[in-house]
Amino acid sequence: MAVHLLATLTAKPGKFDELASHFRTLATQVHAHEPDTLIYYALENKASNELIVIEKYKNAQVQANHGKTAYFQAFFATVGPLLAGKPVLKKCASVVGGGFEGRGETAAKL
Repeated sequence: MAVHLLATLTAKPGKFDELASHFRTLATQVHAHEPDTLIYYALENKASNELIVIEKYKNAQVQANHGKTAYFQAFFATVGPLLAGKPVLKKCASVVGGGFEGRGETAAKL
């Protein structure tokens, strides 16, 4: 069963752009090396200095493996000093019939 996560990282004042830059590098690595990470992107809420990462994994094992990668661990070692506090993780489930993911013939219905 797919695993959905929302991760909120709050940057210290003046550190959001640096945090976002490091996330872009991480996302490139995830895209290149984790084919079963189905969705991985971030939204910004500059009003609250938050980087909100939207994640979807094929299953729990894929999600667990993601957290063990050298580039993921290096990301947190690098951005730790940029954060105002600990990341907030929320494990979520899609609401059946509650939307869609993508457009066209191959779009996944949620």
